[in-house]
Amino acid sequence: MRDTINLMQHHTSVRNFMPEPLPESVKNQLVSAAQSGSSSNFIQATSIIEVTDLKTREKIAKISNSDAYVKQSGAFFVFIADLYRQANILKQAQLPLDGIQNMESLLVGVVDTAIAGENMAIAAESLDLGICFIGGIRNEMDSIKELLGLPKYTVPLFGMTVGIPVQKMKLSHVYPKRIFLLKTDMNHRLQ
Repeated sequence: MRDTINLMQHHTSVRNFMPEPLPESVKNQLVSAAQSGSSSNFIQATSIIEVTDLKTREKIAKISNSDAYVKQSGAFFVFIADLYRQANILKQAQLPLDGIQNMESLLVGVVDTAIAGENMAIAAESLDLGICFIGGIRNEMDSIKELLGLPKYTVPLFGMTVGIPVQKMKLSHVYPKRIFLLKTDMNHRLQ
């Protein structure tokens, strides 16, 4: 338990990777860890795409302004808030799509996807791999959707590079806990 907490408290983003692909067995472990996260109402409104085509990775790298590390990491994944599966289930059951066409459903997909991403990150770091979340894919979501052939009811939220780090990065400054953690006392409002 303490090892996990220590690992989480020493997380850093890695942007310089050895040019070695990750073994399939390692990628399978990472995806399994991502899948094992909590899911709102067990909807599992998440999909992960491993981008293996180098030209596609280069295009995503350009869109996301994260050139070298997206192209050179051992693996690159894109995390998708995915309500497409639920839409198909509802259509097959001849039920209305109202339940997935609202803000709550979008938030379920976003939260489920973020949890899956963090699970993968912790799993990767427990294997002494480095990771970097790539939020820049939201710079041009429609381009990413087209590039990856994503259907309606899907939103590409972030990418993740995973690989063997060339060097471990220094810890970034984090806010003091007194700023980060607020109590229900109304005198502690966000400012």
